[in-house]
Parts: sequence; structure tokens; C-alpha cells
Amino acid sequence: MTINSLDVTVTLKRKDIAIARLLVYYRSPFGIIATIIGIVLGAIQIMAIVQGRSSGSSTPAIMLPLILVFLLPLGVAFGGLFGAAVSKWLTDVRYSFDDAGFRASVPDVTARFAWTEVKASLQTGKYVVLSLPSALHILPVARLESGVERELRDLVRNKVTPSPKK
Repeated sequence: MTINSLDVTVTLKRKDIAIARLLVYYRSPFGIIATIIGIVLGAIQIMAIVQGRSSGSSTPAIMLPLILVFLLPLGVAFGGLFGAAVSKWLTDVRYSFDDAGFRASVPDVTARFAWTEVKASLQTGKYVVLSLPSALHILPVARLESGVERELRDLVRNKVTPSPKK
């Protein structure tokens, strides 16, 4: 698949960034394991409380599951969301995709990335997320120009090599 260039402009909102962070978290091995452990520990603690086997206050015992299932993902989603670095990207972000990679531009910053730098891509009904070691690039597909969504999805699918299973 050879393309000259695919130009896309999106306007990000804080909500988009938080959702994309959660998508990546819940699809990462760490996020999956932390959530499963939290749910299992929570279920064990609730069963102990219901069966009357809980000694004393059950508050400390239930804290780890609450942290793993709720607080940790909230920290991932909202950490730094109102900082200066995120605020720079809450404007029109212009992406230019080609066979070698893509360029992301906001008024004060332009960066070029090769496809080999993209560690993973995530495509949902509402988002295309490109995960790099230093950043997430989030493209809300509902805000793309008509006809561009399929071309973008196909390009990302063909250019981002899935990481080998360990």
C-alpha cells in the first residue's frame, strides 16, 4: 500500500485523552492483571464479610482491591490531564501520514515519527490510538473528515507491526 499523504485534523478534548489512556491501560498486561487481582481480592473480602469471618474492621482489607480496581485507573486517566503539556494538544492537531510515518503539528510544536516508533495501535469504534514510548496520539474518528476514517484505519493496520507475543 503506497500513499502520497493522508492529512487529518482533529480537535482533542480532555475526555478523549482520559478515555485513550484507560483503553491502553486496560489492554496492557499490567492493567489486566491489576484489575483481575483487585476483583478477586475484593470478592474474597466481601465473601468473608458476608459470612462473618472478617475480624475487626474490614476497611483496611478492602482498600487494596479498591486501589487496584478504581484508584489506579483513575490516576492513569486523569494524572496530569490539566497540566501544561496536555493543554498544548487541546487545539487543532494536524496529522500528516505517509509511507514512512506521520507528522503531528500544533501551533508551537511539530514532531515527526516513523512507523517503527509506534509500539502499538488501538482501534475502537470511536478512536484510533497510536502508542509511542513517549506519547499517545489520539484520533477521535467521529471528528475526522468524511471518507478519511477507513483510509486511516487501513493505513494504521498495514503500517503498525504487531508486537511479538512473549
